[in-house]
Amino acid sequence: MDNKFFTFIRPYLGYIDSGKMFRQPIGYVYMVLAILNALMPLYIMYEAADNNLFDAPAKVVVVFLILWLIIAAAGWVSFQIWWDRKSKVNETSEEGDEFVAIPVYSHFVQTFGEWAGTWFAVVGFFFGIFTELVEESRMIGRFIPGGFIKGGGIEGAIISVIAGYLIIVLSRAAAEMLRAIVSIANNTRK
Repeated sequence: MDNKFFTFIRPYLGYIDSGKMFRQPIGYVYMVLAILNALMPLYIMYEAADNNLFDAPAKVVVVFLILWLIIAAAGWVSFQIWWDRKSKVNETSEEGDEFVAIPVYSHFVQTFGEWAGTWFAVVGFFFGIFTELVEESRMIGRFIPGGFIKGGGIEGAIISVIAGYLIIVLSRAAAEMLRAIVSIANNTRK
């Protein structure tokens, strides 16, 4: 039964079995997340202007612009994390591996943790320090919805760095456990 009527779906099934069906779309998701992270500072600037932040006293506007620069720097670092990892997701499995979806999921868990931990540590640290030094920085949160800017003081800065580190470590550990299980399973079959 090797006629076209019974085998026309083989290329599709081969695409699924090869893992490309999982790797390629996640690579596109990574690109979209990278671009969104690069554009987020522009959205925050738009929201601030839309909420009349620039009608506030000059000191508040200057504080916002400094905090916005921190967000812009974190957005650029975040862009680079997602953009770099989009090409590495293609290396998560090889042709002939039986388990191809879990390595992609593992890679996403790791990359998401790297991004979230880095964002939390960098932005939280600088915002915490800045809100401790400049009282007006606590007012900025009123102008930007979504909780992008909140004060935290020295304690918040320290907690942000520790929490960011833990997010990176725990997500990496979870991703490595998943990869270890898949590696054992793929090697046992051979």
